[in-house]
Amino acid sequence: MQQQEIMNKLEEIITPYMENTCTINMDSDILNDLSINSFDFVNIIMEIENVFECEITNDEMNNIRLVKDIVQHIILSKI
Repeated sequence: MQQQEIMNKLEEIITPYMENTCTINMDSDILNDLSINSFDFVNIIMEIENVFECEITNDEMNNIRLVKDIVQHIILSKI
């Protein structure tokens, strides 16, 4: 799966949870730039696990801050 394809799917997952209409990019801070609250963040992670068929542990979730952190996790989970 290519990085752009992952980004497109992530945008589809994240956008409904956003309170503002900013652009999502690799360096977007999920909680701050995209105005995602912690409850919605957990829901987003669960959707990502389902869509990409990967597992994100609580420890890994605590280390996710930027969109690129999610992209990297997805890519590494497919290796």
